[in-house]
Amino acid sequence: AKRAPTPPLPTAFGVPYVEAVYGIAPRSEPRKAVHAKKPNPLDPLDVRWLEPQPPSKSAEQKAAAAAARALGADPSERVVDDPAAQATGLRNLGATCYMNSLVQTLFMNPAFRRGIYAWAPPAAADAQDSVAQGILRELQLLFACLQRSHTTCYDPERLVKALNLDTTQQQDAQEFNKLLLTYLEGHLKQSADAGVAELVQDQFLGRCCYRTTCQKCGRDSASSAKEYPFYELELNLNPKGATLDDSLRDYVKQERLEGVECAHCASRQDATRQMALLRLPPCLTLQLLRFVYDLSTGTKKKVSVAVKFPEKIDLSAYVDGARAGAPEHQYQLTAVLMHTGNSANSGHYTARILQQTAAAGGGGADAAAAERWWNFNDERVTLEEWEREGKKGGTNAVGVTLLEGASTDATRLFSSKTAYMLNYTRVDVLQSQAHAPPPAPPADVHARIEQDVRDLEAEVANYKASKESQETALAERKALHAEVGPLLAADAPRDARWMDVEWLQRAMSTSIDDVGGPGAIDTTALACPHGCANPQLLAGMKLVGAQAYALLKAKYGHAAGPELT
Repeated sequence: AKRAPTPPLPTAFGVPYVEAVYGIAPRSEPRKAVHAKKPNPLDPLDVRWLEPQPPSKSAEQKAAAAAARALGADPSERVVDDPAAQATGLRNLGATCYMNSLVQTLFMNPAFRRGIYAWAPPAAADAQDSVAQGILRELQLLFACLQRSHTTCYDPERLVKALNLDTTQQQDAQEFNKLLLTYLEGHLKQSADAGVAELVQDQFLGRCCYRTTCQKCGRDSASSAKEYPFYELELNLNPKGATLDDSLRDYVKQERLEGVECAHCASRQDATRQMALLRLPPCLTLQLLRFVYDLSTGTKKKVSVAVKFPEKIDLSAYVDGARAGAPEHQYQLTAVLMHTGNSANSGHYTARILQQTAAAGGGGADAAAAERWWNFNDERVTLEEWEREGKKGGTNAVGVTLLEGASTDATRLFSSKTAYMLNYTRVDVLQSQAHAPPPAPPADVHARIEQDVRDLEAEVANYKASKESQETALAERKALHAEVGPLLAADAPRDARWMDVEWLQRAMSTSIDDVGGPGAIDTTALACPHGCANPQLLAGMKLVGAQAYALLKAKYGHAAGPELT
């Protein structure tokens, strides 16, 4: 009878495999076949993963990215070397750009900042006062960090929580400005310090009246004598093209009324009615009404017309009874709050703000060269470089355009399609602030900021030490790879040890993910009951020469299990 053929060994234990791993057969053919495929570090016949590979640009980039991920964000990137030369930004917590932009305008007002610093909590307070005190304390901390911190960006999360703001909901910056100032005014007035109690009024409060004048007798109605406070002027924009002067004239223009009861004439007469500005505040806020109600759609729409506004302006023409050129009515632009987008409920707010230094409020070319305007865009803060008018003229779609041809030696003229709120400060106030010492935060607030600076310095030092340790470990791994790799790639000599392939792969890896090493050698799971290499597990083992084994053992140690010879 013909003898039945012996069934072939499983692929994992075939004769070529066994002969190759025991080093008793030539390996050129298997190597040639394997080299035609992608390297497989789990295949003991494929030793290419042990051989040094020339680094590619993409591999280096991936390695650098992996190293950065392992270490986390570099805290030194948040450090400002010279706080006096760089303004600090505010982190956007989702949809809080409106708050960031407005708070920056308040911070950059030295007089307002000084008043906030001067506030001190009363000895006794109820629950409602405690909430207000929390808001004022967080505002002090935020201002102090923006002024004294060495970080590029401050996280306003505590202030946002104190104000109970929804970070996912965009708000209108004008409405937020009204709410915030009204809230602060209501709680600051409880202070025993008159300068603190009247801070909001002293900075932003103006006075006006609604004047009704009889056309027959020329007298004003009794109600015309009643004064009303205002914290901002809401200016309409001409959709066909607007200038600040046009909008101001429209604001104070007279309206003709018919059949108005005149107490002096004791009859109904024609009359005129107008908004009369009686007193302007040191810091005048002009709200440009870009969002108007659309009767056809029943919704708000944005007026994106370009508005021209000067850097300096004489407002005496718009103040009741003022003489032309009066010093108390000379104003200079100090902030431009911008809104980019088409909807009142979305879009993005940024701010261009003048740093009120000795140059502000002065005149001439030296003052213009010395002044610093900042562009606040949440975390990103840069010096503002005004966009220049194009060759064909016109205003850029975003930002503020400097109109070269319209500017004079006395003042510059700007134009913007996204300017939403303008702040003008009285020139004499700017001049007095320029020579005043910088506002100083309370001692306890200053101490917290200084501690934050020390904590940041320690964080930078720890990161640097971790990075150096990481680089040292990677260098040691690469040196080991260079020394042991060729020994592992060579044919195993008779004096050899069986080792786990996956452990070898981690031990020889130069990846940042494996920088900690594979741990000590443990062959317990690879041994059979007799203390030898388990033949059923040969597919996951590699025969390593004694020299390579000794180097690996010296590096990682031998924890458990026999040396599988």
